[in-house]
Amino acid sequence: DHYRLTPGQSTTLTLNERRLLQKVARGWSNKRIAAAYTTSPKTASNNVSLLCAKLQLPDRVAAALYYWGGMDLLD
Repeated sequence: DHYRLTPGQSTTLTLNERRLLQKVARGWSNKRIAAAYTTSPKTASNNVSLLCAKLQLPDRVAAALYYWGGMDLLD
């Protein structure tokens, strides 16, 4: 099984970014992420967008696949 629960340690993600990525990968909505971080859904959306940009991924679906080790499914 080549899937993993988190990106390798070689990523440049901070601990908070890794936690956000985990939530995105588990299908959390922006509203739910916002509640967990006590912020607005718009801020959560912006943070997800920044995370995707940092990972050079097009969207949260690709971010979830990245997290679960399934990037080959995008091809």
